[in-house]
Amino acid sequence: MNLYDPNAVEDGRVVVETGAEATGGRRTGFIEIDGNFVLSWDYYCGTASAVGTGALSLVVCFYDENKTFISGLDYHTIAPLKSVLFDDVKRYYWAYTAPVGAKYIRFSYGSTYELTGLFQLELGDAPTAYEEYRQNSHIEIKEEAIPTSF
Repeated sequence: MNLYDPNAVEDGRVVVETGAEATGGRRTGFIEIDGNFVLSWDYYCGTASAVGTGALSLVVCFYDENKTFISGLDYHTIAPLKSVLFDDVKRYYWAYTAPVGAKYIRFSYGSTYELTGLFQLELGDAPTAYEEYRQNSHIEIKEEAIPTSF
């Protein structure tokens, strides 16, 4: 399930690994995560010449339930870059365990990158095949909430 909404990206603002905000680039809003799980995000680089080598200037920041900054990473310190094939398409990815207490993530990247339709943020420890973001796709319906009689 892709948690990255390309329509919710703000141009001209970034977060840096200290949690501070600055001008330039692009940043996401707060994306809810489960801090007890490993996060993985990947992007397809086959047609994007700017990121054809897998390089991406990415900054990731983690926040608690009150959206207070916990910690941040830049692409040099996230984790080793890995790649995997899905239907003969090479996808690069990083996998990282969110810090204890993390409830939200925000990330920033350079304005020269266009990740619309290419980028995926998902929970887990390895990437899955790309799927488009679907609003409210993260809503879980508990079986006990469904009436069994009328």
